[in-house]
Amino acid sequence: MAHSYRFLVLLFSFVVLWQQGMAQAQPASRGTHPSLVLTKQGVQQIRQSLGRYPLLDSSYEELKKEADKALKAKLDVPFPRDAGGGRTHRQHQKNYKAMYAAGMVYQITKDERYARYVKDMLLAYAKIYTILPLHPAATSKTPGKLFWQSLNDCVWLVHTIQAYDCVYDWLGKDDITTLNKALFYPMAEFLSEGSAYSFNRIHNHGTWAVAAVGMTGYVTGKQELVEQALRGLAKDGKGGFLAQLDQLFSPDGYYTEGPYYQRYAMMPFVLFAKAIGHRQPALNIFAYRDSVLVKAVQATLQLTYKNTFFPLNDAIKGEDLTTDEMVYAVDLVYGYAKNPELLSIAETQGRVILTAEGVEIAAAISKGLAAPFRWHSVVLRDGAQGTEGGIGILRSGGGQDHTCAVMKYSAHGLSHGHYDKLSLLLYDQGQEVLQDYGAVRFVNNPDKDGGRYLPENKTWAQQTVAHNTLVVDGQSHFGGDIRLSERMAPRTLYFDSKTPEVQLTAAIAEGAYPGVTMKRYVAMIQDSVLEHPVVVDVFDVASESSHQYDLPYYYLGDITATTFERKALGTSPLGKANGYEHLQLTAIAKPGNQPAQVTWQHNGLFYTLTTASTAATEILFTRIGAQDPDDNLRKEPGLLLRIPEARQHTFVSVIEPHGKHTPGTKATGQTASQLKGVSLVGKSTTGMALEIAFASGEQKILLLATGPNQESPCQLTLDGKNVRWSGTHWYGPRAALKQNL
Repeated sequence: MAHSYRFLVLLFSFVVLWQQGMAQAQPASRGTHPSLVLTKQGVQQIRQSLGRYPLLDSSYEELKKEADKALKAKLDVPFPRDAGGGRTHRQHQKNYKAMYAAGMVYQITKDERYARYVKDMLLAYAKIYTILPLHPAATSKTPGKLFWQSLNDCVWLVHTIQAYDCVYDWLGKDDITTLNKALFYPMAEFLSEGSAYSFNRIHNHGTWAVAAVGMTGYVTGKQELVEQALRGLAKDGKGGFLAQLDQLFSPDGYYTEGPYYQRYAMMPFVLFAKAIGHRQPALNIFAYRDSVLVKAVQATLQLTYKNTFFPLNDAIKGEDLTTDEMVYAVDLVYGYAKNPELLSIAETQGRVILTAEGVEIAAAISKGLAAPFRWHSVVLRDGAQGTEGGIGILRSGGGQDHTCAVMKYSAHGLSHGHYDKLSLLLYDQGQEVLQDYGAVRFVNNPDKDGGRYLPENKTWAQQTVAHNTLVVDGQSHFGGDIRLSERMAPRTLYFDSKTPEVQLTAAIAEGAYPGVTMKRYVAMIQDSVLEHPVVVDVFDVASESSHQYDLPYYYLGDITATTFERKALGTSPLGKANGYEHLQLTAIAKPGNQPAQVTWQHNGLFYTLTTASTAATEILFTRIGAQDPDDNLRKEPGLLLRIPEARQHTFVSVIEPHGKHTPGTKATGQTASQLKGVSLVGKSTTGMALEIAFASGEQKILLLATGPNQESPCQLTLDGKNVRWSGTHWYGPRAALKQNL
C-alpha cells in the first residue's frame, strides 16, 4: 500500500508539473525571437564578449566565413534527385548549413544581407516543397522528400528552423504566412503524421523527428506540434521526446544503439531540450530522470579512446569528439551542469556554439578554469532500468596512450545492433590492438550505393564471427534473429576497478545458443615486472551436448613470430554462411598441449597473444574479404581459436604489449614476449585459478570468482590444498599462495 501511495503521489506531481509546463508553452510573439537555442539575451552576451575570449572569436569568425561564402554564391535549390553524396543531396546539406550560419550572423551583426539571404532561400524552398513527391532515390520505408530518407529531412529542419527563428522578427507578415503555410507546416506534418512510423519510433530517427517538429511548433506558434513532439502523435506518452528519454537511455546515460549513434542522437536531444528549457522552463528538462541528459553526455565521452568512439554496432570508424553533435552536447550541458572537466573537452574541440553557453565556456577557458577530463574505468549499464547488460571499460595509465579494454555485453541495440554478446576490444599506446570492424558503409559516397549500409553489413559486420567473441557451431548468436536478441541481454557478474593493479569485468550470456552458457572474464593487470599492462581473457563455455567452439581475435598489423608451425593454405572461404563466407582461410596450426604464442607488429609496436592450448586446439589464420566482388570490405587479418568438439571448454589467453621499433634509428627492443605461457590450473563452482608463467621463470596465480555472489568466500583445490578467498580475485606469486587469503 505504501508503494502504491508513493506512486500516486509521484504521478500526481508529474501531472501538475506537466500542466504547469503546458501553461507556459505559449507561442513566441513578434519581438521575442530568437527563442529556441539562441536567445536575445545570448545575442547580447555574444556581442559584449567578442574581442575578449579567443575561442569565441575564432568560432564566430568560422561561422561568419561560411555565411559570407554563401552570400557570394548563387542561390541553388534543386529538385531532389540523388541518394547520399550526390549533387542535389550535397546542395541541400549546404543550404541548411548556410541558412543556419547566416541567421546566426544576422542576429549578432544585424546586417540585413544575412537575413535577406535566409529569406530568399526559404522562399525558394516554399515554392517547391508542396509539389515535391517522395524522393526518387528512396529505398526504405522511411522516405524523405528533400533527401532519400526522412531522417535527413529532419536534420535539415532542425537547422533551418533555427535560421527561421533568427530572422523571424525581420520578416514581413506576408512572408511569415507564406513560409508557414507553404513550407514549415507541410514539412512538420509530413515528418509527423505523414511519417508516423519514424516519428513515434524509440530510435535516433524518432529523436531527430520530434526535435524538428517540436522546434518548428515553438517558432511558428503551433502548439499542437509541440505537444505531439513531447508525448507522441496520440499525445499518450507512448512516443515522443519524453518516452525517448525514458527508454533509450540507461540510468547511467548509456544509449542503447551504441556509442556511434549516441554521438549522433545527442544533438537533437540537447537542442530540443534547450528549446524546451527556454519555452517551457517548468518542465526542468535537463533535470528529467535524474539528469539523464547530463549523464548521457558524460557517458558519451567515456565511450571513446584517444577522443575516438568505440566502433560498437553499426559504427563508422573514426568519428570523434570534435563532431558538431558533440560540440553542441558539451556546450549545452556545461551551461546546465557547470562541470569544469567539460571545458577541457571544449578546448580539444577548438570551437564553441554561438549561444550564451558558448560565451560562458570561452570565458571560463580564458580564465584557466578548465580541469582535465578523467577517462576512467567504468561500467555503463544498458536498458531503461539498467538491467539489460552493459559496457565494461577498463583503463590503466593516463593520457592518450593508456591501455583500455572494453567488453560489450549490452542489449542488442535496436535496428543498428550486432550479434556479438560478450565481445572484446583492446587499445594500447594510442592505437587499436583488437578491433571491432564496425559497419560496412561508406557514408554519403554515391559510388557505394549512395552511402547506405551495404549488403555485407548484414552478411559480415553484424554476424558474430566478425567480432572478438565466441561462435558455436558456426552460427551467429540467436540465429541472427533480432526479435530473440532484443529479448535476452547478458548479465553483469561483477565489475571491479578498486585497485589499479588488477581490474576486472565479467558477464554471463544465456540464450544466444539453446542450452549453452557463456561467461567471459576480462582482467587488466598492471604488474611491475612487465613493461605495459596486460589483459587476461577467459571465455568459459558449457553445454550438455557437444559443439564446435570458435573464438576469433581480429588484430591489426603483421605477424612476426609464432611458437608453433603453421601450414599455409590458399585463400578459400572458411565457410558458406553466417559471415564465414567472407573469411579467407590462409593458414592453420595445431599447437598441441603447450602454450601457443602469436606475435605481431603494428605501427612499430609489438603485441603477443599467449593462449592455453590443448590436444584439440586448432588455430586458424584468416583475412577478411572473401566473396567480396565489389570490394566493400577491408582486407584485415585475424586468427580463430577452434575447439572442434566439446561440451565444456575454457579459453584462457593473455594479450601483452611489448617492445617498439623506431624507424628513424632502426632501433628495435623487446620484440619477444615477456611471458612463457598461461594455463587453467584449478576450477570449482565458485572460482578458477590461472597460472601466468613469465619468461624469467617466475609464476603468478590469478584467482577469479566465477559468480556474482561476493558475500561468500570462493574456494577451489590447487596443489592439493583447499584455497579460499573473498572478493572478485587474488593475484600474486604462486609461492605466496596460502590456504586462506
